[in-house]
Amino acid sequence: MSQTIVTIILMLSQSFFCFSQANLVKITNNAAEDFHPSFSADGEKILFDSEQSGHNEIYLYYIKTKKVKQLTASDKFKSDHPAWLPDGRHILFTYWRKGPERYIMNIDGSEKKMLFYGYGIASPKGDKISFISNKNGNYDMFIIGTDGKNEKQLTAYTGDEVAMNWSPDGKTIVFLREIEKAFQVCSINADGSGLTQLSSTYFSCDAPQWHPQGNLIAYSYKGDSNSVLCIVNKEGTVKKELTRLKKDIGNISWSPDGKQLLCSIGSGAEEELAVINASSGALTQLTDNKTRDTYPSWSPDSKKILFVSEMDGDLDVYFFKLKK
Repeated sequence: MSQTIVTIILMLSQSFFCFSQANLVKITNNAAEDFHPSFSADGEKILFDSEQSGHNEIYLYYIKTKKVKQLTASDKFKSDHPAWLPDGRHILFTYWRKGPERYIMNIDGSEKKMLFYGYGIASPKGDKISFISNKNGNYDMFIIGTDGKNEKQLTAYTGDEVAMNWSPDGKTIVFLREIEKAFQVCSINADGSGLTQLSSTYFSCDAPQWHPQGNLIAYSYKGDSNSVLCIVNKEGTVKKELTRLKKDIGNISWSPDGKQLLCSIGSGAEEELAVINASSGALTQLTDNKTRDTYPSWSPDSKKILFVSEMDGDLDVYFFKLKK
């Protein structure tokens, strides 16, 4: 491991946390790129994709045993973008055989089944999957059962739609819609009714994320000279500019208690991690490695932060242990 010393100061709920290399756990250690990590609902496993076999495949890391299990294997086509179903027993992933084919499989890698063509995420109950597809021309939103049945088209729009996210109660989906050459935050009910535009900027917005209680949505956009992090209520009637930076703001992730927003700031080799107080907008930078740190997310118990970093020369998966 590089001798780079990672020192992080994090303020959460008005308490200070200090981290050194001892609180940093490296999950992957190979010369390939590892990406898209996520914790299981029980916090005991980490799902990710990796190029270590020559192209991307899906892997599962067990935190207690430190063992890694490869879940997919193909001689020709890559698999990436894994995502948990809420039951913790099934996994969605993209298999690039004839473009982005979204598959479901058991947690042990068995019983792989193609569901649709495009990218999709599961509802909080795990009974439905929303997905974006351009099979009818433009990128529109659809819903399908996890058994691959009962497909329903939710939108039919002349522009493109991307970046979906289910509300915690599973009743509403927030997404980005291209309106007058800029992507705006919109929401729609899971039955296709109640389409609402939530943002109205001259610039494209990025990756809207629901508050854990389902009453607020955070999103960012990059203006001419600043990046802005905003919060809007689910009705779209109250908007608040939380913070404004000279650096890019991306990969937004609410803390489980809804008091903080984890994010990446900057771009390329200058990308670092930060946390922003959801009430005051105060920002605390978590990493300053002069290398790329990105794709952060919280563990379910808020005691760890998962991310990928180039601090050792290539993208590896790490997490911080949060201790007072």
